[in-house]
Amino acid sequence: MRKTIAIALASALGAMAAPAAAEVINLGTSGPLRHAVELQAGTWRITPLGADSALGTVYDGYSVWSSESGCDAQGLNCTQGWRWAYRLVDGEDNLISAFQSGTDLGIGNTLTAELALDAARAAGPFTFTLGEAQTLYFTFTDSNYSDNRGGVSFDLSLAPTAVPVPATALLMGLGLLALNRRLRARA
Repeated sequence: MRKTIAIALASALGAMAAPAAAEVINLGTSGPLRHAVELQAGTWRITPLGADSALGTVYDGYSVWSSESGCDAQGLNCTQGWRWAYRLVDGEDNLISAFQSGTDLGIGNTLTAELALDAARAAGPFTFTLGEAQTLYFTFTDSNYSDNRGGVSFDLSLAPTAVPVPATALLMGLGLLALNRRLRARA
């Protein structure tokens, strides 16, 4: 009987904090981009991912130039270089959420896509909250797409909701103890 109670309690606690399934998104920068996503209400998380065939991801970062130049000794603050960024807007192009490794972190463009990705991973994951379900768009704009390279890959997932696990576990545990006593009293 005790084993059954312990298994039931563990199963209930495990089910309470189950995260939502993730969607891997790859955004290339070779042309105008307006990638639609249908999202339900809640808090969403964007987690930067690097190029990894096992995950189905293809990008570490992007550059809007054909070469790198003007970098410091650490490969940062380049005049021309790599970034990791996203921009999310609604149907009327109102900004919902955005991040750009160079400007938001004050490191400028980087010598490699990997450096831009490392900076984004250190700063992320990034979150935004929607009060209602809606269609949103990941966008990318540039004045000259012919010299763009790369893109960004990330995980888009509904963040787990906060569950008052200690209080819930205590109430469930007390209920199971009461049930156990009642069953023993009958025996």
